Amino acid sequence: MSSSQYRLKQHPQKISHYPGIDEKVEQFCEMGCSVVRKTIADFDHGELTEDLHHLSEEERQHVIAELRDIMAVYEKNGGGCGS
Repeated sequence: MSSSQYRLKQHPQKISHYPGIDEKVEQFCEMGCSVVRKTIADFDHGELTEDLHHLSEEERQHVIAELRDIMAVYEKNGGGCGS
């Protein structure tokens, strides 16, 4: 099951109403957990990865929130994210 499918199943109200945001989240997820963790950490320190530069601040916030939610599921389930 893709991360988008999982999110839709777990949180149907959270699926983005922004064109392309779900695809952007999916792209990050396909890059692996280490990239997602780094992206979140960089964002928390005021740094933007190249993949976030073209998004509005609201869209960036949404992407990061989605990535945090996804990572929380991995952590809750024993950290089964090896990459």
